[in-house]
Order: sequence, then structure tokens, then C-alpha cells
Amino acid sequence: MSLRTHRALTHPRIGTFLAIYTSAIVALLVLLVILEQLGTGEARIRNVIIIAPIGLFAIIGLLAYTRSSRGFFVAERRVPAFFGGLASAVTMFGGTGLAALSGMLFLVGQDALAIGLGVLLGVMVLAMLLAPFFRKHGAFTVPEYLGHRFESPIVRLLTGLVLMVGLAALLLAELRFGLHLAAATLGQPLGLVVPAAALLLVASLVLGGMRGLTWSNSAQAIAFLLAMMAPLVIVSLQFTNLPIAPFTYGGLLEKVARQEVVLGLASRPTALFEVSLVGAHAVPLERPYLGAFANIGLLGYPFLVISIMGGIAALPSVLARMSAATSVAESRRTTGWTAAIVALIVLSLPAYAVFSRRLVLGEFAAGPLAAPPLWLAQLEELSLAHVNGGAGAPIDLARIAFSRDGTLAIIPLAAGMPVALVYFAISGLLAAAFAGASARILAIANILTQDVIFGFSSGARSAPGSLAVARVLVCLIAPFAAYFAAGITADPLRLFLLGLGFIGSATLAPLVMSIWWKRINTLGAIAGIGAGALFAGGYIVLGESGALPPPLSLDLVLVGALGIPVSAGFAALASLLGAKPGLKARDLVLEMRLPSGETIRDREERLAPSRRRSGRAT
Repeated sequence: MSLRTHRALTHPRIGTFLAIYTSAIVALLVLLVILEQLGTGEARIRNVIIIAPIGLFAIIGLLAYTRSSRGFFVAERRVPAFFGGLASAVTMFGGTGLAALSGMLFLVGQDALAIGLGVLLGVMVLAMLLAPFFRKHGAFTVPEYLGHRFESPIVRLLTGLVLMVGLAALLLAELRFGLHLAAATLGQPLGLVVPAAALLLVASLVLGGMRGLTWSNSAQAIAFLLAMMAPLVIVSLQFTNLPIAPFTYGGLLEKVARQEVVLGLASRPTALFEVSLVGAHAVPLERPYLGAFANIGLLGYPFLVISIMGGIAALPSVLARMSAATSVAESRRTTGWTAAIVALIVLSLPAYAVFSRRLVLGEFAAGPLAAPPLWLAQLEELSLAHVNGGAGAPIDLARIAFSRDGTLAIIPLAAGMPVALVYFAISGLLAAAFAGASARILAIANILTQDVIFGFSSGARSAPGSLAVARVLVCLIAPFAAYFAAGITADPLRLFLLGLGFIGSATLAPLVMSIWWKRINTLGAIAGIGAGALFAGGYIVLGESGALPPPLSLDLVLVGALGIPVSAGFAALASLLGAKPGLKARDLVLEMRLPSGETIRDREERLAPSRRRSGRAT
């Protein structure tokens, strides 16, 4: 009986729709490969493989139209676990994180795994300490949950304002990366790409909200995974005769290491807290893949992992997606699928980097080249690499600078695959960037609607007019953010890491303590959120201005590892100094820990009319 009820609650055809979408993408890729062999021009193939999937994302979002607030804010709580996990995994990284992780693995080696480990540990914290209990409460947003948990609209408003700062940094990172990659790939000016991207983002969100976001994000995640795995499977078959690259590339490591020694790639000593990230500008391949702590110091590594972990676990766009699951048990399965897909990405991208190195280093095994190979010339045309020095001089590895954010194109180019696969890899990164950007836009719009505009009046229910306001905000935020992101020069990876560090510093400790420590009170929540946000914001501002003294001037991307204990300490101290929470707050905590029973927010919304009537009668 319970199984039939569970199936009735989930969306009945989403699996069929996305299977059709996947088949269409694969068929399109095969058709373009055939047309390429028949002489179709590269420009036409590029335009179709880049634009067609993005157009499908917008259509999926438009078809997910909903009239209800529950449909817009939590997809009517009908999202199956697999698709919730699929969408969450890719939006956690976004295009910025995925491109930076793949690029840094290729350029600096295994030190870059700190990014992947941070995301994976963040999923573990989310699954064990937050997601099931957040789903039992059923809040539409993180600020709404904290405001109800502490019976304080001040906590709700403060949390909303703080989270929007971190989300804005993440949104600008995604748009900065995606817009410039799309403009460079399509050969179009930013002035044309910006309004087109804003229109597509609005189309995928404005009618369906969380429902449209989930279905379009699932399609975007499928597009990225196909774009990553297709070249990887092909090159793995070429080198190892097996299609399971994450488990077979180990045999190439010894060959790659010998080539690195011959070509003079060497590690360098690093300071304990040093974090030398590869910037958005092109850099040469100088570090051996297995050179541990060559770019990130011995203590900088765990600090960076913790900073990323805290931001991922408290990410508002992901926690809100947990409320869209059909039940508490389904939210646990959602985090399980999220962890599995994140693990697949974290296992596959190192293999991608090793195979890329094998192909690139193999070109220089016999010494410098008289002319650039075809794949290098194509990378230069795409602005993903360039050759330094004079035009007539022999080309060695030290003269080639690779773009961090375009290394997924190296394997299909260097292995001589059809050009359709090259642009398919780039379209996968664009899909991930659109997924990350749309998730941040909807999270900001929902927080502005539910917690800033209507936060003092709506309580644990949706205020009349909130749906219309959220849709208007989506239409305003997307073009404004796209226009602003096109003009900034900041490194998207740095913005991404700073945004995660800020969110983790401000909200992770209060969120965890609100579930696992009944003694925390309203004063403690305000102190923890305020202290974490002020510390992280102040540290970033002082660090960027060079005002931090040398003993304290750690790399700013480590701010989350410093801010989380500050937030926890202030929250605990203020709670112990203040009054004990009331019986209602303690009962709420106990109820959230029970997986069975009605969703708390839904019950509050159901009982609200009768309570208002009884209040008027008395």
C-alpha cells in the first residue's frame, strides 16, 4: 500500500520525458558526426550542438508551468530521489567548479582534488546532519526554517540578507564563466550573448519555479555527464581496451610520470597554508600530476576542503531542493544519489586529466615541434590555449599556455575525434553553468519573496501574491545579473570559493545546532549568523585591500574554515548567556527528528485558517 502511495506522489512521467531527451541528444550527436563526415561545415555543427540543447532546456522549463505556490517553490513535493540527486550534484559544482576542477587536475595534478573532496564531504554533512530534518520541517527556504525554528522574523530577515550575498557571488561566478565561454565558442560578441542567456534563464524558471528548475537541471546534468563520459570512454578504449576509465587509467600513471621527468616538470615546496590556484588566464603545464602539495600547502589543503564542505552543506539552493522530495525517506535517497553522482564526477575527472596529459606529453616525446599540431591550432582558435614566443621558433611544452576552463576539449581534439565531440564537451560545460546559474537565481528570488518582502507577515505559510512577486523577481534578477557579470574581471573560481566560504561561515553552525542542540536560542542564532557573516565579510574585504597583518593573511578562499568555528563559538556563548528556549521550540526539534508524520510546514499552513477563525471568535 505504501509503495503505491509513494509512486502516486512522484511525477509519473518525468523519467519518460528525460529518457526521450537523452535519446534526442545522443541521436543529434550521432547525426552531426555523420554530417561532418559528409562535409558539413564546422560552424554549422558548432552552432547546432551548442544552441539546440540550451533551447531544449528553456522548453523543458516552459512546459513545467505551475499555478500553485507549492508547485513553484517546492515542485509540489513530488521530485523523485534520482532526479533530485542528479540535479543537486551538478548544481553544487556548477560550470565554474567542474571546469576549474578538470582544468586544475590537468595543469597542477592531484592537489586539485581538494575541490572535489570538499564537495563530496559537503554532501555527507548534508545527508547526515541536515537534509532529512529540513525535509521534515518542509520550509520553502533556509531563512524561513530558521525564522520558524527560533520564532523570530529578525532571524529570518538576517539569514535572508546574509545568504543573498553568498548566492550573488556564486551567481556571478557562473554567469561570468558561462557568458565568456559561450561568446568565445560561438564567435559572437558579449552584447548579443548576454540578452540571449538572460532570456533562456528566465524561460526555464519563470513559469515552473522549482518544478521547472528540477526538470531542466536534470536535463542539464545529463548533458554534462554525456559530454564528459563520451570522449573519456572512447580514449579509454584506445589506451586500455576497456571503457571504464576511472578504474583503468592507473596503468598510464607510470608512463605519464616518466614523460613528465623527461620534459622537466617538477614540484616545488609550498608554505603550510599556501593555496596557489590556477587563474582564469592561460598557464603552461609545469607540475607533475602526482606531485602532492605542490600548489596547496599541507595545512591549506584540509582548510580548503573544510571551507568548501561548509558552503556546500549549507547551500540554500540545495537545501530547498530537499523540501521538494516526496518524504523524509526520499530526501535521504536524494542525498544518496547526489553523493553517488558527485563521486562519479570526482573519480572521472582525474582520469580525464591523466589521459589528456598522456596525449599532450606524447606529442613532445621526440623533442620540440617545428609547427603546432592540428589540435593545438584548434585550441588556439577557440581561445583555450596559445603559444608564447616567436612565430618561427620550435615549439616545446614550456611555450604552450592552456586555459584552465577549457581542458575538457583537449581529449577530443588531441585524440583526433570528430569536431562534433569537441563542441559537445563545451556544450556540457555550458549546460552545467546554466544549471548552476538558474539554481542561484531561483534561490535569490525565493528568499527575496518569502523572507524579505513577505517575511514579517507570512509566518509558516505563503503570503497572497508571493507567486507573482517571485516570477517578477526572476525576470528582473536574470538580466541584471547577466549584464553585471559580463563586465566583471574577477576569476570565476575565486568568486565560487569565496561565496561558498561566506555561506558556510554564516549559516552552517546555526543550521546544525538548530537541529542537534536544543539549548540554542534566538540570541544564539542571531549571534552565530551575524558573527560568521561579519567575520567572513570583514576578512575578505581586509584581505582584498591588503590590510591583514602577515600572521593572519591566509588565502581568502580558506575563509570558511576560519569562519565556521567563529560562528559556532558565538552561537554557543550567546545561547548559554541567554534564556533557555521555550517548550514549543524544544518540541519542534523533537518532532523534526522523527521521520514519520506530517510535514510541519504543511500542517501549519493547513491549520492556519481555523486558527484565524478561532482567534476572531475569541
